[in-house]
Amino acid sequence: MHFCLQNWKKLFFVNRIPFFSPPLFLWVGGGGKGKKNALFLIIFLEDRAKSCKNNFFKKRIVDRPKSVSEFQSVCLWSVPGAGPSSWHQSFPVAKDGSRQSPVDIRNEETERDPTLQPLVLKYDPRSSKTIANNGHSIQVDFDDTTDQSVLKGGPVTGSYRLRQFHFHWGSCDGRGSEHLVDGASFAAELHLVHWNSEKYADVANAAIEPDGLAVVGVFLKIGAANPALQKLLDAFDSVQKENTKADFKNFDPSTLLPPCLDFWTYLGSLTTPPLLESVIWHVLKEPITVSSGQMEQFRSLKFTANKPMQDNFRPPQPLKGRKVRRNF
Repeated sequence: MHFCLQNWKKLFFVNRIPFFSPPLFLWVGGGGKGKKNALFLIIFLEDRAKSCKNNFFKKRIVDRPKSVSEFQSVCLWSVPGAGPSSWHQSFPVAKDGSRQSPVDIRNEETERDPTLQPLVLKYDPRSSKTIANNGHSIQVDFDDTTDQSVLKGGPVTGSYRLRQFHFHWGSCDGRGSEHLVDGASFAAELHLVHWNSEKYADVANAAIEPDGLAVVGVFLKIGAANPALQKLLDAFDSVQKENTKADFKNFDPSTLLPPCLDFWTYLGSLTTPPLLESVIWHVLKEPITVSSGQMEQFRSLKFTANKPMQDNFRPPQPLKGRKVRRNF
């Protein structure tokens, strides 16, 4: 779903996905009259989009979003005036929310919780499907119709299915991660996004529930070239520009994990609009390595406006009384 943050003050989801119109919240869809209303909204907004200077309505969407990325705008960093500092204008939760992400993890202020279970990540390489440039990151999608690739343990109950993973990075090696540790940033951060398949029918329904998503964050630290990244980097030529996609089969995301899965955990949100407060975060303590040359390949990708894709991270948000726990 594409829209311009500067011109559109509303985010709508079709077929029982929320329609936000600050300060109001209502539901559109669910069949029958709701679908007709939703279709009317799409036609109306498409007509208005013709006069939008930065028009990102590439197609009509009449089905429920099928992935977390479809909850997010591609007009986030690439348009002048857009960016995290302006998101609150369209999404008040950016300032008013109680569990926004990312955060600066101050290790001495975290609490060791002996009740936290070991984090178990079981990934089947056969579940990987495609790689895409979605206009604000590079993303690999997975088949989540069965429990092929799942997260268990940690602070969550039951299993969460892997839906996708994506990255955030900076314009230089000294910044790029979304989470900080004791005020320090890393060159990049990998997010593996899972949804609660035991409680909810699909990722769209899960993404609006407080326990709907479980995201694993992995820091990328400048060091030796990482051979596990090479297959991913080799595919970048096929997805240089936004809204491009290519097959990406037989990839094992567990190769992107460090040997030690010790983690910090807290209740948070998506880090891009609509900033839904539905994420149980697991931020791994141990980073993986990436070389400066490999980071340059990330920066070779393009934003929507044909700008280099870089600095696609949100600054840390206040904890507002939340506790960050750890299992180590």
